[in-house]
This record gives sequence, structure tokens and C-alpha cells, in this order.
Amino acid sequence: MAYVNKENQTAPLKEIGIYAIFYFLFLAAFFAMPAGAFALNLDFASWQILKSPHFNVYYHNGNDDFARAAASIAESAAVEISKTLNLKNIPSQIPLILYDAGDAPFGFTNVLQNKIWVSIALPEPVELSNKTWIESIIRHELTHYLMGAKLDKFVKLGTGRLIGWGVTPMWFIEGVAQREESEWNAVKDSAVRTAILSNKFLNLSDLQIFYFFNYQGRRLGYHIGNSMVNYMVERFGPRVISDILENLSYFKLNSFNYSFKKVTKMTLNEFFRQWHEHSLSVYSKQVESKKSIKEYSAPLNFYNGLNLSPAFDCKGKNLFLLSNKGRDARRLSLYSIDVKKSAPSKLIDNLEDDYFLHNNSDFILFCRKSRNKYDNLVSDIFKYDFKTGEVKRITRWLQAANPVYDYEDGLIFCVRQESGATNLCKVDFDGNVRQKITDLGYNCAIYDIQIPEVPSGQNRPHEKIMFLNYFKDGRFSVAYLNYDKKSPQYAKIIPLTFFDGIVIKPRVFLQKDGSYRQFFIKDRAGIFNVYSINLIHSKDGFKISGCEQVTDFKESVLDFDYCPQYGRFAIITQNVYGSDITLLDSGKKYYDGENSSPAKTVQANLPLRRLPPPRLPAKARSIKSARTKTISSSIILYPWPAPNLRSRSSASRAASRTPLTATSWIINCWADRPGTET
Repeated sequence: MAYVNKENQTAPLKEIGIYAIFYFLFLAAFFAMPAGAFALNLDFASWQILKSPHFNVYYHNGNDDFARAAASIAESAAVEISKTLNLKNIPSQIPLILYDAGDAPFGFTNVLQNKIWVSIALPEPVELSNKTWIESIIRHELTHYLMGAKLDKFVKLGTGRLIGWGVTPMWFIEGVAQREESEWNAVKDSAVRTAILSNKFLNLSDLQIFYFFNYQGRRLGYHIGNSMVNYMVERFGPRVISDILENLSYFKLNSFNYSFKKVTKMTLNEFFRQWHEHSLSVYSKQVESKKSIKEYSAPLNFYNGLNLSPAFDCKGKNLFLLSNKGRDARRLSLYSIDVKKSAPSKLIDNLEDDYFLHNNSDFILFCRKSRNKYDNLVSDIFKYDFKTGEVKRITRWLQAANPVYDYEDGLIFCVRQESGATNLCKVDFDGNVRQKITDLGYNCAIYDIQIPEVPSGQNRPHEKIMFLNYFKDGRFSVAYLNYDKKSPQYAKIIPLTFFDGIVIKPRVFLQKDGSYRQFFIKDRAGIFNVYSINLIHSKDGFKISGCEQVTDFKESVLDFDYCPQYGRFAIITQNVYGSDITLLDSGKKYYDGENSSPAKTVQANLPLRRLPPPRLPAKARSIKSARTKTISSSIILYPWPAPNLRSRSSASRAASRTPLTATSWIINCWADRPGTET
């Protein structure tokens, strides 16, 4: 990934022109490519179509409710985004294809075929926003589609959008889509702030083509593009986006630069310089009263890349964590580090984020993605035995995540993805689903499930309580769930916190007095830090007896673990290359402000009801099965044979696993989803 120091912030106009030529060459090469080179495997399913005023929603697996919700979201979003782009007429029969064949989240807009593809799979918590996950991804991809429709107004027969993508830089294309997708949030803010304050951020040349970088550089490009578009709108008003598009000339190599200067009366280089100075000023003030975590302790001498999911063993002598080994890709391996010697040893490769460490360090449970018979990526549960080094596959094509071992019955809790929803299940070590505990809709999501850690020598409590991160209708909360079938509160998810913003990585520990201490990460003024609350369980629910901010670092905290027996924290903080890991004494103070001590009881007497999906517009509400005789005139549902989209050949499968080229980016404007990397 390329970075620039502030002495070299801008890209020469000539250099940007070279990129435009580069795009056109690949556009020409594209037309010689086989039609199925970027096709997904669609022949395994029976497809149906739901028609709304402006969309044809293609779906399968009987996802009627989800298709209705997607159509309603798309209709509302199309109206809003068209206003931003000053698009007078919304196209009709926009193809929106809902692909439900794995748990790898992605979305892309095929510019040549003029289709929107959305995977029915939930992203990571940090990818969520103030909207439901499906609304965010539809809005992002629909922005690409409608921007292409606007470009087609000036050059007909589909050529306009193709040439338009070639002359328009990636930071603008993706920045506008990110802005329409969701509000600016702490995740985006942390990424841009880290890059700006470290004096290592992408320059204009890089921002033309940041999608050709791998994981870390690509994600940063999206966020910087979003920040630049936001600043551009603040400076020049909301019409600046549509005005720039309307003044593009498809026959000038530096067309975007000319259009930008004509609309804003400022060169692109000057705008970039002013955006950087403004961002540097804002972020410097944001952290001026905070200390760096490095002032307390030096980070471990480990790989300078993405490091996450730390977990102490029961004795606090070894620390386990996942790392991408300094590579700019999200391919994680499990390491064990001797805390005293800081000597790492690699155990296994290819893990997903959340794994479970047995309290005696006998084994770990983890998830790993593999390709099923339809060549789709699906996550399953595996077991790694520390004594033998054996890896055993437990489930097969379950779409599972976040395995947690139940010490009482010897079964495994996990979060299972089903048709756009996540639900809590129990499986045995033969891979059989023994119990489905929750029944949630697409507007909810479960992450980070955990049975409270019990100190050595202390008995486990009788109540069967699980804590989790609960996302519903654009809002995060730390919540708990009773999984005792005899309890009247069985399977009900009860929120404990009601903070604004993002809450991630809750960790719960049983204390000696029988109360619980709940740690979690939340943002305050755009910076993530560790907080904790004390919970006292009673028959009426949980009483929150104290709320404490534990850390107040200038770096955002991404993950952590706590070892109460030995009084240690393992803190993962964000850096421009990924993340650092630092060991801290939990007995010391890392926040100088005052903490509050609210007394609040969370009642648990109301059941959690499954909310119906949003309704379609009045003209598009009723829907009948394709098998019945009566079919609404405004929404039509019928089998779709998926014409011209066949099972992929071995050559096309191989092509899909190669790194993205300029051509594939021009064809597929992918959303920044973790699951796009295989």
C-alpha cells in the first residue's frame, strides 16, 4: 500500500491523466472477455422475481419476506439518492439480485450488465451503521447504479456510464456511495484520524486507484473518499456532487479535474491540500488532552499488521491472538505468546475472528470458511486439540460463527446465519443442531456471545445466563439472554445498555461477591475506549451499580482481554498498518476523568417480538405465491430460470480467486465487505 507524507500531498495533473488512459485500455480489453468470467453460480437454486415500481428483485430459498423488505428499502433509497444526484427520472426494472448461498457478505454493481448484487449475509459489527445492514448495502450499491444512470443521460446506449467510470476517480465514486450508505461514524473517523495523525495517508494518485490495494489500503481509501466528499459538500453545498457529474466531458483525459475546477473554482490539488489541513486541525484538537497507550507501556514486538482477538489462558502466562502476519490481507492465523518472554509460536492458519479458548487450555473452538459444492464460502466450526495438534471439523455447511462451549452439557453454542438473520443455536460435537434458541428477523443481529468467565476455584452460578452484543434497527446494546428452558424469560434478549453509537466486544466476568463485571468498547467523540459496568442479578433483572470509563487513549481500542487472576489487560489499538497489542497492569488508572455510578434496574418482563419487515409503497403491497392463481398487478412473483447465468467453469472459478484487476473493478464496483476476500 502506498502512503504519502504531507510534503508530497498532491498528484500532478499529468499523472491523473495517465490513470484515465489506463482505464480506457482496460475497458477496451474487457469486451474481449468471456461472459461468465465474473458470474456467480446461480443454477443450484430455484429463482423468483418480485416486482415493485422501479425494481425487479431476484431471490431464492423462499426469502419472500426478505425480498419484500429489500424492495421497500430500495424504493425509498432510490428517491433520496436521486435527489442527491439530481437524477430527474428513476430507471424502471432495476435488477436487484439477492444471493443467499453462503455467509461471505458482499455487494457489487455490475456496470456493464447494469445489475446490483447483494449477498444475504451479515457483515462484522464494525461494518454496521445507523441503519439495518441490508439498507446500508442496498443504498451503497444503488448509488453506483444511479450514478451510472445519470452518466448515461449524456452518452447513450450504456456507453456513458462506462466512460464515466473511466474518467471519475475512485475516491469520488466510492466516497459518494459511502456518504449515501450511512452517516459518518466512529469507525470511519478512527481510520482517517489514524492515517492523518500518523502522517501516512493516501495521496491523490493512490486515491484514483485505491481498490487495487489489498485489505488495509482499500478500506482506508473508502473512508478517506467519504471524508473528502463530506468536506466537499460542507464547503460547496449538496449540489456540488451532481454539478460535477453534469460537467464531465467524456473526451478529455482530465475531465474530472476540469469539471471539479469549473464547479468549485478550485483545483483538485488545492482542495486536497485544504481538506488535509482541515482534517489535521480537527483531529489534533480531538486527541490533544489524551495520552498515547505507548506512554504507559510499549507494544509487543509482534507482526506489524492486523492483530486481534486476544485471550489469556487460565494462568495468565500465555496470550493467544489472531494475526495476519503483517500481510495486507485479512487471512488470520492463531498464535500463542509467552507473556514473560514475548516469544510467539504459530498454532494454526485460516481462522475467523471469534474463537473459544477452553478454561484449562485443552482445546479451542473456531470457525473457518471453506467452499461448498456450489463453490460458495461457508463458515463451519472446528476444534483444535492442544495436546495432539489435531484439527477436527465439527459442522458441515452450517454458516456458523462465534462458537462457545457449554461446560454443563458439553454442547456448543453458536450464531447461525439464516436468510439474512442471525440466531442462537446449540450443536453437538458430531455437528448436529440440537436446539434453536432464538428466532430473530433481518433487522436484528447477534454478535460476541459469551458465558461469563468464572474465577479459578469459584463455582459456576445456577442461573443460565449468556451475554451478547445485540444490534437492532441501527442500534447497538450489550444484552443478556436466559437459556434455561424452565425460566419464563427463556430465549428473550434483554438490552442492558442504551448508548448512542457503536458498542463492540463485550466481555463478562463473575466476581467473588457473585456480581458481574461487564467490559465493552464504545466510542466517545469518535475515539473507541474500554468501559465497564457492574451488574447485580436479581429476580427482577440486572441492576447496574456502577459505570466506569477504563481507558482514555488517543488511539482507538479495537479489541481487548482481561485476566482478573493476574490483573492484566491485553489491549489492541489501531495503527495505520493495522493494530498493535499492548499488555497493561489492570490495577493502574488509564482515565483521569470522573466516572458516574448510576443505579438502574433493567426489567426482563417483556418478550422480544419479531418485527415485521417494512411495508412496500401502497401500490406495491399485496403479493401472492407464484403457485396461486391470483397475482397482484403491481408486484409479480414467478420462477426465474436465471438465463445466461450458468454454473462456473473451472477457468472462471480460478479467475474469481485471482486478485482484482482494473478491468474487474470497472465491471464490478464492489462494496467494502470483508467477505469479498477469499
